[in-house]
Amino acid sequence: VQIGPVPTGEYYELGRHEKNVLFEIDGLSAMDFYRRQIGKFDIQASQFPLAIYENDAASFYLRDPLFPNEEDGSITFVGTFPARAKARLTLVSRDGVCDSAARANTAVLADDPPELILIFSCTSQRHVLGTRTNEMFTTLNEQSQTPYFGFYCYGEIAPFGIGKPTKFHNDTYIAVGLKSTP
Repeated sequence: VQIGPVPTGEYYELGRHEKNVLFEIDGLSAMDFYRRQIGKFDIQASQFPLAIYENDAASFYLRDPLFPNEEDGSITFVGTFPARAKARLTLVSRDGVCDSAARANTAVLADDPPELILIFSCTSQRHVLGTRTNEMFTTLNEQSQTPYFGFYCYGEIAPFGIGKPTKFHNDTYIAVGLKSTP
């Protein structure tokens, strides 16, 4: 599991939320928070997902803002929020998306090369990359003969590593290596 968007700036306390609807961040309505951070909330806000940190962990997963509600100041996100968490804004770039794919592909090829690789990439990455989409697979094409295939997702499900809890991700690239046992 590799994440392309890069967290930046301060950590903010998540306030009131219900499932995937966020009402408050750092004492402000979710809408006011985004307006203070990036200006108006429009289609470009999706380029600023929230990095969600649980229990003071160093690892994070992302939540994409989707639908604003001007009446109550809330924002509906793709994915739910934990009971207690901190958040940071992230920055999305083409280079960051390509780098995250390269890291995932290098890791899946590292120790015991697989016989087949499955790839699950967030569809938002394809939108960000545009004409550079094929660069996500450069490492696989240049460093391996292992066949691979996959598809674009609207949310990826995977743990951060073997034996860790499974999380629902946004804006993530997941590579899974498969190998038959003797």
